[in-house]
Order: sequence, then structure tokens, then C-alpha cells
Amino acid sequence: MIVGMCLFSAVLLGFVWARSIPAIAVLLVLMAVFAAQSYSSSLFHGVSGSIRRASRMAIHESLLSAGLFVGSCLGGQIYESSGMVALYSFCAVALLACAVAQAGLLIAKRA
Repeated sequence: MIVGMCLFSAVLLGFVWARSIPAIAVLLVLMAVFAAQSYSSSLFHGVSGSIRRASRMAIHESLLSAGLFVGSCLGGQIYESSGMVALYSFCAVALLACAVAQAGLLIAKRA
């Protein structure tokens, strides 16, 4: 999951430099693949090993819905104030920060 988030971040940074329609099309396909991978991984890790799967699924979907709302509002503000390059850069840095946090938690749990 951590590797997928890093690759997703690289795809987002690709949008900063993409200037042609074929390049943007390839990046959109890659973005969809990595978004699907992130969703399925989070879904699996959210419910695996639990006897209360229904409640964990409800929490998982609620957090995703809240993220869509907050992300849309924050993304709109960043776009209006700074433009599309800043928006893609912000999203890429946020994803990398989450990947680093997950790696840190994984290392701390194994120690």
C-alpha cells in the first residue's frame, strides 16, 4: 500500500509537467489504477481479522465520504488561490506524507 501511494504521488506530479493530451490520458489511466489499488487495500486492511466487519465497513465508508467532502472543498480553495500546479503538488506531498506516516507506524509496530 505504501508503494502504491508513492507511485500515485508520482502520477500526480506528472500532471504538473504533462502538456499533451496523450500524456494526460496515460496519467488519468494510471491515476485510476492507483486509486483503485488504494481503495481495495484500505478496504482489505480495514475489515480483515475483525468479527465486527459491518461496523468497520461503516466507519471506513464514512471516513471516505468525509474525505471526499473535505478534499473537494480544500482542493477548490487551493485551485482558486494558487492554480492547478499547486493543487497537484499539494496532493502529491500529502500522499507522500501519509506514506511516510504509514511506514513509520509499520516500523514502530514491528519493533
